[in-house]
Amino acid sequence: MDDKTYSIIIKKDEINVDHEIKSLRLDNRRNLNKKIGAIATFIGSVRDINENNEIYSMFLEHYPEMTEKSIYRIVQKAFSRWKILNIRWMYFFFSLALLNEIVWRTQSEEFWVNFKVWGLLPITFIFTAFQIKLINKYKTNE
Repeated sequence: MDDKTYSIIIKKDEINVDHEIKSLRLDNRRNLNKKIGAIATFIGSVRDINENNEIYSMFLEHYPEMTEKSIYRIVQKAFSRWKILNIRWMYFFFSLALLNEIVWRTQSEEFWVNFKVWGLLPITFIFTAFQIKLINKYKTNE
């Protein structure tokens, strides 16, 4: 998955989120080649749908290795899907910059300002509308 670094860890022990984040930041300071752009955590809860009985405890049974592999596959899929959309937007903004330069250098200032206000916005909306098909293609029901 390109040069992205991420980790998926399933733990049996209690997790101290503050400690984990501090540990990641400390490691980031030691190894400047692996700068952290974001830290994402997931904390779950159970809904109280239990036929009017009180819930006193909960037990999660899973196979950690299988869970990590499944989550890893989901992350790989997400990176590949986002990469396509990111590349499309990159080329779109590059094209807009080029078009803006052409209009700026070949037209009057009044036309150029009107183009930026009334031309670029509809072009962006139309481009965004064309991305909906790709987004829907990769939408999951998970």
